[in-house]
Amino acid sequence: GEISADFPFNNQKTLRLRCNQTNANNKPTWSIHLKVNLATQLQVWRANKPLAAGQLISVADFSLQTYQGHDFGQFVKADLPPVGRYTNSAIQTGSWLKNDHLSPAIQVWVTTQAIPSETTITAAMINSNKVNRRQTSANAVTSQNLIIGKTTRRNLAAGHTITSNDLTGKQQVLIASKNLPPNRPIVATDLTLVWMLDTKIRQPGYQDKNLIVGKVPRSYIASGRMISENLLRTPHLLAKGATVKLIFKTANLSISSEAKALADGNLGDVIEVEVLGSKKLKQGKVIAKGVVELVE
Repeated sequence: GEISADFPFNNQKTLRLRCNQTNANNKPTWSIHLKVNLATQLQVWRANKPLAAGQLISVADFSLQTYQGHDFGQFVKADLPPVGRYTNSAIQTGSWLKNDHLSPAIQVWVTTQAIPSETTITAAMINSNKVNRRQTSANAVTSQNLIIGKTTRRNLAAGHTITSNDLTGKQQVLIASKNLPPNRPIVATDLTLVWMLDTKIRQPGYQDKNLIVGKVPRSYIASGRMISENLLRTPHLLAKGATVKLIFKTANLSISSEAKALADGNLGDVIEVEVLGSKKLKQGKVIAKGVVELVE
């Protein structure tokens, strides 16, 4: 019968082969276990230069490179950057970083003063501290470069160990400088460029006014609200209640009259119009701004 193969254990060192043909008790007729070695391709940290025992690891000391071979859980991989850790033993240039190369000690950054919420952090506000990794938060930030220029999400007390949860970035976005009613095209003076915390941005915003000017709000936009794509639409070529030019065309004839649009319309939309004077209702296709072609 057909033979199936799987790894019954988490270490993936044992391959199980089973015959799918079953007997009366609904179990495989036979199965065998084979010991295997799997060659893998991993992104592993590799030493760019020699490091002494007890040395603090910096960004320049290691780089991610592709490792081809067997992995038994000893390598430090891409998801665990070594920056801010200390070496447990000397490491030679070109060595693949292993877990036993790293000391339990880790460099963290603590506040030298109380820092209010939404403050941009400078070098004078923090200081490094060497602690045991088990004695600090798993989210502790080890690189100063990941702190300087960031903004605090909450009030931080003096002596606080900075974690990734304490920090956020900020970016410039356009907000409404006044209340913006629906269906009125936006002009440049309706917009103001401000800095806003990343944690307060729910939708992608705009930095270029030219991408907004001329569009209209789908609904009322309050002053101070960030402008995002879901709040806007392109203006209609004709608006409900507006007087439009209704055109009737044949091969040899073109007749036009005035009508009132009974719905908003964009290019290609078929809307109902009321012919002025006769009050007759007709169906027309929007072919240009303020122009509708009669649909027979």
